[in-house]
Order: sequence, then structure tokens, then C-alpha cells
Amino acid sequence: MRFVSLVALALVCSGLWCRAAGQTPVSAGIQPATRGAVGGIEYSLPPDKLQKALALYRLDQLSLILEPLYGLLVLIALLYFAIVARFRTFAEGISKRRWMQGLIVVPLFLIAASTLTAPSTCITTTSGSSMASRFKAGVRGGETG
Repeated sequence: MRFVSLVALALVCSGLWCRAAGQTPVSAGIQPATRGAVGGIEYSLPPDKLQKALALYRLDQLSLILEPLYGLLVLIALLYFAIVARFRTFAEGISKRRWMQGLIVVPLFLIAASTLTAPSTCITTTSGSSMASRFKAGVRGGETG
């Protein structure tokens, strides 16, 4: 049991590390537009938009932590409530061949897992886009709203 816990912790940490590695946090101490060390002009947001951008950033970071945990919880629930075992029993009743049982169990498992994790994906996608449009925060492609 300890080994399983360590593997689960390693998977969660590696997922968070990979997602966070490509992003840089928004710093709270952004100064007004000034000349940079290289001679370029640095961009800064007005205080009200900066506050909104920080709130959007925090929401995004929270979803980066909670969404994988929810997915892990769904997988544990599928095992705990013996749903996957029921899929296996169903497949054993249909065919005696192992590969055929695998062809039956794997799609059922994928459908169940993706159906149960769909709400978190919808909430994250919907709240993220609505928050961005509500805050009129800049996105990579340009301004929204």
C-alpha cells in the first residue's frame, strides 16, 4: 500500500511540475511602463486590470491542482466501487479469449472514466473563458471583449 501511495504522489507531483514549468507567475509588483535594461519598454497593466489578471491567474492555478486530483479520485472510485471488476465479469461472460476481453473492458473503462471526468473539464473550460471575458484580460491571441 505504501508503494502505491508513493507512485500516486509521484504521478501527481510530476503532472503539476510539468504544467507549472511552462508558466511564469504574474508578479504583484509591476511598475508603470519604463525603459528596460536593454532599452525596450516594459509593459505593465493598470492597477484594476492587474488585480483582475491576478484573480484569473489564481483561478487557473487552482484548477491546475484540483483537476488532476479529481481525475485521480475518479479512478480510485472506479476501482473501489468495483465498476472495473463488473466490466471484467461482463467481458468474461461474452468471451473466453483474453484479448477479446481486453477489447471489451478497455473501451468501457475509457468511456466511464472520461464521462465521470467531463464535468471538471467543462467547469474549468467554461469558468476560465468566462472569467477571461468578464475581466477583459489579454490572451495570447489578443484582447477579448
